[in-house]
Amino acid sequence: MKKYKNKFLNFISDKIDEFSMVERDDRVLVAVSGGADSVALLYGLIEIVGKNNIGVAHFNHLLRGDESDRDEKFVETLTNDLKIPFFIEREDVQDYKKRNKLSLEDAARVLRYNFLEIVAQNNNYQKIATAHHSDDNAELVIMNLLRGSGQLGLTGIPPVRGNIIRPLIGLSKKEILCFLDKKQYINDSSNFDQSILRNKIRHDLLPYISENYNPSVSGTLNRLSSILRVDEDYLANIVDDKYECIHRLINENEVEVLIDKITCEHDSIKMRIIRKAIESVTGDLKKFSYTHIQDILNLINKDDNKSIDLPAAVRVCKTSNCLIFRKYLVPLRSLGAQVNKGSYNFEISSDTEIVLDYRHKLIFSTIKNDGDLDVTNKNIVFFDKDTLELPLKIRKVQYGDCFKPYGLRGTQKIKKFFNAGNIPENLRWNTPVIINNDEIIWLCGHRSGSNFLVTKKTRAILKIELSLA
Repeated sequence: MKKYKNKFLNFISDKIDEFSMVERDDRVLVAVSGGADSVALLYGLIEIVGKNNIGVAHFNHLLRGDESDRDEKFVETLTNDLKIPFFIEREDVQDYKKRNKLSLEDAARVLRYNFLEIVAQNNNYQKIATAHHSDDNAELVIMNLLRGSGQLGLTGIPPVRGNIIRPLIGLSKKEILCFLDKKQYINDSSNFDQSILRNKIRHDLLPYISENYNPSVSGTLNRLSSILRVDEDYLANIVDDKYECIHRLINENEVEVLIDKITCEHDSIKMRIIRKAIESVTGDLKKFSYTHIQDILNLINKDDNKSIDLPAAVRVCKTSNCLIFRKYLVPLRSLGAQVNKGSYNFEISSDTEIVLDYRHKLIFSTIKNDGDLDVTNKNIVFFDKDTLELPLKIRKVQYGDCFKPYGLRGTQKIKKFFNAGNIPENLRWNTPVIINNDEIIWLCGHRSGSNFLVTKKTRAILKIELSLA
């Protein structure tokens, strides 16, 4: 990158070079809220990357009424004046938060990044730029420290994560405001809400530490996160290599880790391998603490067939030679009010998908009977489509439900089936069942019924798969 007379532009240019944030001819989608940080980032990238390679995305969280609409209008006017492509999305974050039992911050983050990824993918933007800076990073390090985070949490905000780039990491808020000078931006009143932990750290804790203990506390915390990030990157590469030899993926919801190989490792590596196994079946580690990891490691010394239940519907079982990490079906959420109130009838076309929650869905497809079916995967079942009576029905399992489990004689209460399988109580009654003409034909993710199955005479097969959404 070329050198600029402006210190702010030189910093961004050097940061882009240091972390190879933008390659030649890359198009960059800039996330702009309308605040000082994102507006400064936009102007900076226009100078460095070129206006023709820039697009702007604004996500309206619908959290602050007229003020949210004001922010949206400001960004739209700004991009129109600059003659830059503008992309907007409005989403009820509060509603998403309640439906998915997330914190407000997590719900907003999920929806915002989903929107940015979709816009980038559909409009040929190779990179997504966000305006996180050194003060944001210092606040996050303190937040994670107070929450009891491990080393990974103390690495703070990475300059690059996949196609997400953060060219302002390393710059302070003061330096950003100095660059903006007389350029217009807007203030978000929620940044001063003292009920939010990040704001209390920003306005109370960090200024107090700066005044009484360390005037350069923000720089110190940023230096700490940089040092730890180097170490964490090194350890992550080691763990990736070892994990390949230590685990076996059974399916997307189940993985096993070999005990004899993990016990040979240092505790630092053991804990990271356990975290990696959990992440492989959940996709997320937010609900798992140091105590959970220790409980899993302690399980190694227990008798065979012992197990522990963890957050996010995960159970870890110990056998003679391995730990099995199994993700059970999470509660039905976004299938809609129909299922939560009772049942949901649906017709089957050639391909039908029904979303169960923010991570799982049921996929229905019709296939030919070529005699080559994998019947070992508990998340996939096959039925003789011509023997079914449409529409099928889906609902949550209910007390008193019975079915005819494949491989067992006669009819059995689902409660008895759950007891025999040691299914945790909190997971049982959120399991969906698929019903054909009042008969349960699949206890999803567990066992199919014994009727309507594929035979040699079957012409059309209905395949149903429980999959990640």
